Amino acid sequence: MEHQVTSLSGLFFSDRTKPERRVIGYLPACYPDDELYRMALRKLYCSGIRIMEIGIPGGIGELEGGTISKALSAVKQGGLDPETAIRTGTRLAADAGFLPIVMAFRTAVVEQVGLDFFVKIAAENGAKALLVPDLYPDEMDYLVKSADHHQMPVVQFVAATGTLPTSLPDTAFLYLQTADMPTGGVFAPDENLRGRIEALHERFPRLPVALGFGIRTPQQVTSAFEIGADLVVIGTAMVDALNRSVDDLGSYADEIVAAAGGDK
Repeated sequence: MEHQVTSLSGLFFSDRTKPERRVIGYLPACYPDDELYRMALRKLYCSGIRIMEIGIPGGIGELEGGTISKALSAVKQGGLDPETAIRTGTRLAADAGFLPIVMAFRTAVVEQVGLDFFVKIAAENGAKALLVPDLYPDEMDYLVKSADHHQMPVVQFVAATGTLPTSLPDTAFLYLQTADMPTGGVFAPDENLRGRIEALHERFPRLPVALGFGIRTPQQVTSAFEIGADLVVIGTAMVDALNRSVDDLGSYADEIVAAAGGDK
């Protein structure tokens, strides 16, 4: 399958043949407030992270564990509605130098802002890809068509269990869940997970496979790459670190990026 070159895929495939190992960070939009969010983004950028998944409040999906659910709820309780979160959180990340991926659940997108408006405001504010992991198939088809008008790919979420996809629309990368659990669980690399990664690579050789859910430590990052992942997504551990302090987040990100073999 030939993968359309986007700003994301161009970053992953610097030599157009082999994905570079990279860490994708995650923070809820404007969490815990605008100023600390800006400071956190600066720390993450200095650590070498260049791709950020920006979480949008407005309904918690079944995939979100306690830490991220509380953070998204705090953002919502602070008065940040989904539209403002998309506009502000995405723009601040883009202005800081990141390639932002806007992540929201169906309740925030379909029921509160609508698919077309979601795509429009994300694109206007610097988003480079969209991730809505719990859309129904017909809604996903519509999201892809709407995003295509803005020349923006989607991220395809692949559950830890069940049938693997056989065909994909324009896709930035595949996001494979490590296990059937919410975020914040425990990552346990095994041969089954290795086999699913290999099967995705075989079916979609030009698409990077990102592994996420439960990956926290530098050792786990290394293990994720050892079983075949091209990218690692870290969310709960980053929110936990930020909850301690911005400096702790920076130090943690330094360790994670080093484990991936990255440079500042």
